[in-house]
Amino acid sequence: MRRPSRVRLGIELEEIKPEVKAVDQTALFKPRNLKNLTYLSVFWICQAIPVTVLLMFGPVLIGALGTSSFDTDVGQLVLTDSFFLIGSLAAIKIVPQFARRPVTLWTFGIMALSLALLSPGSVLSDFVVCLLLSVYALSYGVQSVLDYVYPAELFPTSVRSTALGILGSISRVGVFVVTLGFPMAFQGLGVQAVLLIGAAICMLGFIVSWIWAPEPSHH
Repeated sequence: MRRPSRVRLGIELEEIKPEVKAVDQTALFKPRNLKNLTYLSVFWICQAIPVTVLLMFGPVLIGALGTSSFDTDVGQLVLTDSFFLIGSLAAIKIVPQFARRPVTLWTFGIMALSLALLSPGSVLSDFVVCLLLSVYALSYGVQSVLDYVYPAELFPTSVRSTALGILGSISRVGVFVVTLGFPMAFQGLGVQAVLLIGAAICMLGFIVSWIWAPEPSHH
């Protein structure tokens, strides 16, 4: 049924009904998009698992490393949260200047090396522990910006929100498993083993990125 016309300034205007086009979500599972979705799932998990441990159990880890010169809660705030913020702010300048793939590789590499060097624990001086935690947090802060830059550049607009929803769900599952598993791993294996596992996860992110990380063609 035709809707009534509207008259404005003596001119008859027909009310136009906007045309809504259905979005084909199956486009997300085309080979190129599926490959990018799979890679970013691994990217997010390898990034999220170690940092979740530091954010949620930072005081426990810092205390187990034998630091004595500062309160563990204050130490976590200064060494992780502050440097995460600094890294994220630095990424505003760094990410536009460099290709995405190298930034992904060197941040994963630095994070893996930092956690591996932390594993000796109490034999390290407080200064070295602070330095390594700060370097890890700074590198993560830079890399975390790619969580949203990469999907925006790799997925077409029609499926981007769906891809982000899937990626977010997958990373949250990883975080859930870590939250449940960390206390048992910490008690059963010790801080050194937990840090080496975190380093191995970051190294897995490095290896997968070396083999699979795409570089947006328009960058």
